[in-house]
Amino acid sequence: MMKAARVAEYGKPYELVNVSVPTPKSHEVLIKIKAAGYCHTDELVKNGVFGSPTPLIGSHEGAGIIQALGDDVSGKLAVGDRVAALLYRDPCGKCPDCKDGQQTYCDNIKMNGFQTDGAFAEYMIADARFVLHLPPGVDFEQGASLMCAGATIYTGLVKANLSQGDVVGIQGVGALGNLGIQFAKAMGYGCIAIDVRKPPLELAMSMGLLSADLALNYDDGTDVAIEAIKSEFPTRTFPGVDAMLVTSGGPETFDYAAKVTKKHGTVVALSCADEDIIGFDWKDFVFRDIKVVGGLVSTYQDAVNLVALADARGIKIKVQSYPLEEINKLFDEWHSVSVG
Repeated sequence: MMKAARVAEYGKPYELVNVSVPTPKSHEVLIKIKAAGYCHTDELVKNGVFGSPTPLIGSHEGAGIIQALGDDVSGKLAVGDRVAALLYRDPCGKCPDCKDGQQTYCDNIKMNGFQTDGAFAEYMIADARFVLHLPPGVDFEQGASLMCAGATIYTGLVKANLSQGDVVGIQGVGALGNLGIQFAKAMGYGCIAIDVRKPPLELAMSMGLLSADLALNYDDGTDVAIEAIKSEFPTRTFPGVDAMLVTSGGPETFDYAAKVTKKHGTVVALSCADEDIIGFDWKDFVFRDIKVVGGLVSTYQDAVNLVALADARGIKIKVQSYPLEEINKLFDEWHSVSVG
């Protein structure tokens, strides 16, 4: 038996239960969980936004030690390995995206913590095709965080299609944004941190070589932002950033993102807005050639790359840990003081 925290009823606290330890199938591994992450998406699952089945063990970001292998798992993974797991499971292999090598967008894929049990437990089943090794320099807490916040923001940087020396804005510098600043600087980009909160902006400017080049208060507006970018990067051809990664905020934040992005630039949507419909000024698309793309948690290979980069450059995120038995305390404190 194992301890687990699961969603038994939408909108209710997690239920702490003892359940049977699962057995890995052919292409699966059983991981003894050492750290599991919690993010805003877990709240959405808990409130029924995705229509997830119940009961469901929460968390889509886990790290730990392999305890058992399915019959068809061989080669790169072995019992005792330190690993982290992306949330994806069971791509069909038949849909157009699978055939094109984009299994993360498979029409039939499942996700741990969404349709299948996740990491808020002592053990978790993961699809071996989305399990990667953790180097000694990346601990389990950092490894779990990299499987969601890290893998999401890294995808945003990939989708932005930047070149060395380009400038990226990161709008919302909580967990995703803070990691994004560090990854952007490690990848050779200029980086601007944007938020309304003073402490995250101060942190963004105090991370040594991986600090943001400029911090902007969203409430100061787009005109102030454009002028500050001109001052910080005076040789740029067009005013604004080459790409803007939106990690948080309401519908109006996307219009801000477009306004502060240069002509022919890209806005990458990585967040769950507070409302289903977000707003843009259509003239930004027609007359300024702004593109908008979405980003999801990364592919396996991108996850391997981002973990290696985090290890090489010492990229880390501040974490606060709770025992599994205090999962509902975590939830309450996350909402009251933005711990997460």
